[in-house]
Amino acid sequence: MTEDHLASPADAGFSVSKNRGQGPMMLDEVPFAADRADTVRTLRSDAQVLRGRLLQTMTARGLASDLAALMDGRPEADCEQLRYLAQEARAREAVTKWQPVHPDMLMKFLAEGDARLVRDSAGLLTVLREQLHQIQNDLRERAYFRFLWDGEPGQEGASPKNEDTISDWIAHELQLRLNPHIVVDREIQVTRPSNKGSGTRIDITATSGGTNVGRVIFEAKLVKNSELPTAIDNQLVDQYLIPTRTSHGIYIVYWVSPELRPKKWPKKKYRDAHQLGEILREQARRHQPNTNIEVFVLDIGRPA
Repeated sequence: MTEDHLASPADAGFSVSKNRGQGPMMLDEVPFAADRADTVRTLRSDAQVLRGRLLQTMTARGLASDLAALMDGRPEADCEQLRYLAQEARAREAVTKWQPVHPDMLMKFLAEGDARLVRDSAGLLTVLREQLHQIQNDLRERAYFRFLWDGEPGQEGASPKNEDTISDWIAHELQLRLNPHIVVDREIQVTRPSNKGSGTRIDITATSGGTNVGRVIFEAKLVKNSELPTAIDNQLVDQYLIPTRTSHGIYIVYWVSPELRPKKWPKKKYRDAHQLGEILREQARRHQPNTNIEVFVLDIGRPA
């Protein structure tokens, strides 16, 4: 076998598309589910090695978004491998973007009473909680709630945007406030039972670099969502924190007061944001000490 053969995948019956990236092309032609342990060197075994090197290079460069995008529509065997690589890539991305504390930054840090030094996931969780409080204040005091609604809250036909759109906005706000020391992403990690639907996915992931890597996973639900009372146990813990070996999470509820809810939304359930938060915090406490979950009920409506 020569290098010329490796440079010409078409010779092995592999199709080459100039309009697609190397990652999708390799997974199309050499999916993980089709791997076999050849006893002799073949073009397919060479392609398997090339695929592995390509994906490892993407991981080493911290291309988490690109790896996550490769999961879309792929079989479970591919997604299982890509989820592991994307998790490692996020950690590398955070380390790459981490910047040492320069003397002038240190002096500024000492002068600011609300500054935080993030050492681990617990410290990252504290920073994210504080930023969510700031976002809540901006929603009320700076009328940022209008970014999250179709129409003026309380008027006929007005409705909050969907969970994905609101989570996109939250992730964008967190990234603006925490860049460059913390990576906040909306990378979809999907296990799709079919080509339709979104399957299981993480809403938001925040990762900090430095000496240690901190990671916090978000799960978000609109107040109208029927899965709201079970999502801490069934989704955040069972589907995301445990499989990714992550110990810190945030469960965020996008809450709307009953008088502002659209006609088709239930108005008798979860009428009090504080009471809802206490119920959910009791659920979260049951997962301690192995898991630390912060509950945040975010009022996205117009202030009274």
